[in-house]
Amino acid sequence: ITGAKEFATGVKPIAQFQQSWLGLLASTVDDKTSHTHLDWGVIGAGAGGVELVLAMAHRMKGRSDIRFHLLYRTARILPGYPARVVSIAEQKLKEYGVVLHPNFAVSEITESSVVNDLGDDVALSKTIVCTGATGSRWLATSGLDCTDNNFIRVNSYLQSTSHPFIFAAGDIAEMLDDPRPKAGVYAVRQAPQLEENLRCA
Repeated sequence: ITGAKEFATGVKPIAQFQQSWLGLLASTVDDKTSHTHLDWGVIGAGAGGVELVLAMAHRMKGRSDIRFHLLYRTARILPGYPARVVSIAEQKLKEYGVVLHPNFAVSEITESSVVNDLGDDVALSKTIVCTGATGSRWLATSGLDCTDNNFIRVNSYLQSTSHPFIFAAGDIAEMLDDPRPKAGVYAVRQAPQLEENLRCA
């Protein structure tokens, strides 16, 4: 997203987010004394984005000067999850006063707002990016068979569908026969299979 590096806080890599969160908390101390109303936005309404905005709203409970926003490109939060789970999460977001912005595909982040692909904007004091995984840009020009999101297409043996001497596992790979969500647990489970297949190859 244009401007994300300069003006937003990224959740990933997660190991660095603790320090970023402490910085965000520290910034509210100064803002609290200035009597300025704050609008914090989280981009992405998958499991990570919903959990994050609820955790932040819970941490700031009682602070009437901070309002949270959840911005996402889909019509509802948690796409692909059971309707009951979505309904419960929406109720919790409502209880915490989180402002929802469905069908808002963020294309640009500025110092004081986010802008969608239609040119609409939402004013934000802080922006946190918690979107889904995408492959590295260099993969698009690598010559490997990749998805539109730059994930290496692999078969059931974790072999590249275009270069069988190349193996890929975890978030960088997209299994054509058995697609899986981009989650660390699946990468860990693929490790023994990857080792066996490499030895066989």
